Amino acid sequence: NWSLTGSLDGTPISDTVFVFSPSVAPSTGTIVAEVGTIQDATGTVTVTPGALDYLLIRDGPNNSGNVVTTFTMSAGDSETFYAAGYDSEDNFRQDEPTAGWSSTFGLGGSGSSFLFTPTTPDTGTVTVSIDLIEYTTGDIYVIGGILAKLIIRDGDNGGGSDLTGA
Repeated sequence: NWSLTGSLDGTPISDTVFVFSPSVAPSTGTIVAEVGTIQDATGTVTVTPGALDYLLIRDGPNNSGNVVTTFTMSAGDSETFYAAGYDSEDNFRQDEPTAGWSSTFGLGGSGSSFLFTPTTPDTGTVTVSIDLIEYTTGDIYVIGGILAKLIIRDGDNGGGSDLTGA
């Protein structure tokens, strides 16, 4: 039987074969083999992240949630996006703290996450970038929010008198 300690990840192929191919970096731990009452373990294995190769925008932190592609939301609602960085072996590195955020909605920011709160209906995209590495979502459709109240006026564009209580 095979087992892992620490934050290492992997799955044994059979009772006698374990191919270690980590998908999360950084991580550390040991690989343990056990047959009956006999047990042995490797020394500490440390997996370090490779250089940043590509970015994805996710809707959950630390490689959780989904990759953000195309979706619809209401004006005034918020979504938090995360700048998930990966190395050339597809290992998750971290939510990248030096990321820059921009959008066709005129909203932007910097850091490993971005609170996206569009205020008017529109269609556009969000882009995360570090140097020349970037990822852009599919179309984000922002629809009108739920009507909070209706005021009837006797003038156009918010002018005139309020007739709601008349």
